[in-house]
Amino acid sequence: TPGRIARIARVLLALALFALAHGCVGAQPGPPPISALRTRALAAPGDLEAQRSLALAEMFSYAGDPARAREPIARALATSADDPRVALASGIDHDVHGEPAQALDAYLAALRASATSSDPLAPHVAELTAPAIAGLQDAAPGYADRVWREGHAILEGPALPMPARIELGGLLSTLAYRRGDRAAADKLVRSMGCLTQWRVA
Repeated sequence: TPGRIARIARVLLALALFALAHGCVGAQPGPPPISALRTRALAAPGDLEAQRSLALAEMFSYAGDPARAREPIARALATSADDPRVALASGIDHDVHGEPAQALDAYLAALRASATSSDPLAPHVAELTAPAIAGLQDAAPGYADRVWREGHAILEGPALPMPARIELGGLLSTLAYRRGDRAAADKLVRSMGCLTQWRVA
C-alpha cells in the first residue's frame, strides 16, 4: 500500500543517514572504499565488523550494490545473531524484496537485541525498528498475534529506549483496540504516562 511504501522509504532514509553519520560505511571523505570493504570481508568471514560494514555499504553507499548485501548480512548473523544493526539491515533487505514474514522476523530480532545490547547505536536501531514493525501490519501473516505476544515481552523490559517504547506501546494499543480489548489498550496507554480521559471545562 502507499502508506507502507512511505514507511519503508522513511526507514531506509533514516538508516542511510544513521549509517553515514556514524561512519558505518567508512570515515574517509568522498566515495566509500567499497572494494576495500569487499576484500576485507572476503578475507575475514567470521569478523562481525567486516561483514556488517560491507552489508551496510552495499545497501546504503552509492558505490554499493544492494543485491550483494544479503551474503555479508548472513555471514554477520552467523557470527552474532543478536547484533541489532545487522538484524535491522536484514529486515530492510527482506522488506524491500517483498518478504514480509522474514522481514518481521528480523525486525523483531532487531528490537529485542537493541533493548539489551551494549552497542552505543542500539537506541537508534530501536527507534528505527519500531515503526518498521508497524509498517508490516497488513502484510505479514500472523502479524497481530505475534506482535502482541513478542511486543509485550519486549515492552516489559526496562531497557527499551523511550522513543521506541512509545512507538511499540502505541502499536500494541492499536492492536488491543482492534481486538476489542479496551482495558488492555488503556493499560498500555497509562503505562506510557498518557491520558486516557480528560475533561474540558
